[in-house]
Amino acid sequence: MYTAILRNNGVFLGWAAIWLCAALVQGVVFWANYMGLSEAFSKLGFDMMPLGKDPLFGPLVGAFLGKATLVQVYASCVAGAIGFGIFMMMKLGFRVLDLTQERQTLTEENNPAKARTASRLINRNAIYMAILGIPLLVAIFYDVSLFKYRSIVSLLHPGGVDIDPMGIPQMASMSRDHPDSFATWLAGMGAWGYIAITMIACLVFELVGRKVGEAWSWMLASYGSIFRSTSPNGQNTIGTGTEQQSARRIPDTQGGNEPIVAATVPATEANKNPVSSTTGTLMESVSTGNATSDGTSTNEASPIPQQVVGAAGISISLEDARSQPDRFHVDLQNVVWDRKVWDSLHQPGGPQLAAAGQSKGGN
Repeated sequence: MYTAILRNNGVFLGWAAIWLCAALVQGVVFWANYMGLSEAFSKLGFDMMPLGKDPLFGPLVGAFLGKATLVQVYASCVAGAIGFGIFMMMKLGFRVLDLTQERQTLTEENNPAKARTASRLINRNAIYMAILGIPLLVAIFYDVSLFKYRSIVSLLHPGGVDIDPMGIPQMASMSRDHPDSFATWLAGMGAWGYIAITMIACLVFELVGRKVGEAWSWMLASYGSIFRSTSPNGQNTIGTGTEQQSARRIPDTQGGNEPIVAATVPATEANKNPVSSTTGTLMESVSTGNATSDGTSTNEASPIPQQVVGAAGISISLEDARSQPDRFHVDLQNVVWDRKVWDSLHQPGGPQLAAAGQSKGGN
């Protein structure tokens, strides 16, 4: 158990370090685009007056951005919008992928209601991607055009002195006049190379973030296993590499609650056995099981026998327990109780009778 805890801690810290490196790369990519855009705007002849001297907003921003210019504000807005837009497209794309896989699973499990909910979520996220994608493409084309302009100016005016923006030819004219110039080809290709680098950085950032989330779940499950019972066969399965869903990805949508896609968590003993050890009061010993956000349990149709609360050594499936209401009771979390113990807990003085019921069930 403790070996698994140390191993899972190491895995989490390793992925967290990689995630920080990916975040640093994201920051460097943003900074590089910001610097390039600042140079392009300045060579276009934008006003270089400090913001602190503006008669309207100067007194407000002067204390924080008094030396910044309009060029730098434009550059930061364009670079930030493109970087954040690509990142959001990656998030939405992965969400659509998760929902598509979940819809396939729900279809195979013959659960058409939740499969239709997954389809609606897929369509909604696809619409979000379309709404975001159209202005994002325009912003990317604007960024690419500014990159090409800056590159052409650098080729024609290496010193950057006495630049006439109206005299700068378009990239098509440069390619036609200098068809064999490798520098001209790089000036046109470099902008798209930057966009590709930005997309790669966002993709790596998202993938590593998912790994950090999985490692975090494993680490929490390792610590939680200390306070939970072992699996029915007495083996500790923490860190074995097996995983299961902690909850249905597509919960019911009744009541107006928006469905939430649950993360994948490791299959610990607590996931497999809905009843923990019978120490302490009986009410405290009952785990909530694999419950979804709408309060139902994922063990609804499971034929696997589970331990009966208040009757040590007795295991029974949900179907058999429901067929014997005089002996067993199945609560809203699909936990099977001994009928006498359940009734004693829901009568006056129930908490005092709980210990007696537990003691009786354990003997």
